[in-house]
Amino acid sequence: MHVILTCVNVFLQSYNTNCYNMLMIKNRLSAILGEQRMRVSELSKLSGISQNALNKIYHNKTKGIDFQTLDKLCEVLKCSTQDLFQYIDG
Repeated sequence: MHVILTCVNVFLQSYNTNCYNMLMIKNRLSAILGEQRMRVSELSKLSGISQNALNKIYHNKTKGIDFQTLDKLCEVLKCSTQDLFQYIDG
């Protein structure tokens, strides 16, 4: 029974990871931080957004971003929402 549950958990983790990668809208946080030579830890300090939340955004592991977080990112990075996101045509 333990082996079956382990296999199911591995499948679900793989499925969830692949679902994030299939999204049509990708955030460009990684590219913007690279352009500005800023680290996630520095962005966390300046924005008040937790490093854990920023890492999920950075690695495209989020299902969405709330407007308050988006507002803080744009304010600190001095960019627009259009700069932060890229639409990928399927």
